[in-house]
Amino acid sequence: MSSRFDDLFASAEGRFLDLFGDGAVWNGQPVTVIPRQMRGDDYHSENAPETGVLRRWQTLDIPANSIQKPYPWEEIDLDGESWIVFEAYKIGGFYTVTLFQDYA
Repeated sequence: MSSRFDDLFASAEGRFLDLFGDGAVWNGQPVTVIPRQMRGDDYHSENAPETGVLRRWQTLDIPANSIQKPYPWEEIDLDGESWIVFEAYKIGGFYTVTLFQDYA
């Protein structure tokens, strides 16, 4: 049985997703994500000038009931592109997931 607080939280969470969420496909499953940050720099790529490999990074908030818990170094498919999970943690009803993708 849910309490009034649970109902209120679920309603607020739904409104938050409606306002800030974007549609995405996570491992073939449609989900709503909230993009936090995307970078196309050499963050965590100390040898980038020598190797010529750079990384793209993005951080997303995803409702926890939409996906299975992602783990570091897990390869996922996001909107048809391969990404690797750098870190993932749960806050409230969301997973905050930081992904990276190497490119030359």
